[in-house]
Amino acid sequence: MSEGMWWRIRGGWLLLLAMACLGGWKGALGASQKNKRITGRFDAAARQARKECARRIDEEGNPTCIATLIDRENCVLRCMEPECYEQIYGKDPLEEGELDVARGGAFRQCQREAMLKKEKQQEL
Repeated sequence: MSEGMWWRIRGGWLLLLAMACLGGWKGALGASQKNKRITGRFDAAARQARKECARRIDEEGNPTCIATLIDRENCVLRCMEPECYEQIYGKDPLEEGELDVARGGAFRQCQREAMLKKEKQQEL
């Protein structure tokens, strides 16, 4: 086999390998895009729920919900997803000046799961 032919065969295999890798990468990117769409849809629904709950709380004027900003935040979270609020914040509500990133993430995850569960029930 001549040296030129060897490089063509080797080059062909490298091209096939590269195409296979890129194909897998493209598939992975497709899955990533799907996750972004789901997350984006959830984020939009969560923003809408927060907006509606805040509006409702402001209209009702419940003294326990409008006394301070943190009381209002606890009421908004409870309104958005009562079961998640009780699970995450029920025994230890947010306090003035507290920034709890871990519980905030747990609440969003719980809310996302609740939303997906509701969607599946509606499909049936």
